[in-house]
Amino acid sequence: MFKSHFLIIMVIIALVCPLGNADESVTEDPPFASDDAKYSYVLGAQFAYTLQKQGVANIDIEMMTRALHDVLENKPMLMTDEEIQAGFQEFRQKAIESARMKRQAEAQAHLEAGQKFLEENKTKEGIQVTESGLQYKVITEGTGISPDADDKVTVHYRGTLINGTEFDSSYKKGKPYETPLNRVVKGWTEGLQLMKEGAKVQFFIPSNLGYGTRGQGSSIPPNSVLIFEVELLKVTQQDAPAKAPTSRARPRRQ
Repeated sequence: MFKSHFLIIMVIIALVCPLGNADESVTEDPPFASDDAKYSYVLGAQFAYTLQKQGVANIDIEMMTRALHDVLENKPMLMTDEEIQAGFQEFRQKAIESARMKRQAEAQAHLEAGQKFLEENKTKEGIQVTESGLQYKVITEGTGISPDADDKVTVHYRGTLINGTEFDSSYKKGKPYETPLNRVVKGWTEGLQLMKEGAKVQFFIPSNLGYGTRGQGSSIPPNSVLIFEVELLKVTQQDAPAKAPTSRARPRRQ
């Protein structure tokens, strides 16, 4: 029973798992005598990339190769099916715990790096800080109205991490972004209310006003400080559309 399960797992890994970061250098003349040889190499590479991506280390290649031979050639196994299943569950639990500890360490590292960055950044010329800890720098003053939290805004933006990695950009998407202001991260909800139509501001958003300890997908790690350049193009008022354009404008917080 385990033998068939083992083969199924290997095929699934090969089909659904993306390739890892392989060395781009390859041999000029790969030593594949047949398609079977090539596909066997592909399966082995996919399996290895999967283990590497999951942080699995200390693999005994000799014993893994022995297991492959034993299964594929119907040789006597060194363990019973029950022992193999129990060993796999033990391995899985250790892998999960190792991954959890790695995520915690990375989150703590991002938190400390973010705190250091904000401490240094707030002393720079033009940087203003609100009570919540949001930091911002006005690049261009606006002349239109300012949004309330329940208004809808149309903006252009570019988002980066403190290391300069860009994780999102409406400019690259080729069109402005429209959203209710109460449906975005807290740093945006607060920060855009300090802007007027036509303004361009750079925000430095602490992690607790961003995506916090959970992060966002693979592009924004946990506890990340977010840096946004935002242009407020338009405010669509939800409660008083007939008001004069300047009637709801508010001074920028000092």
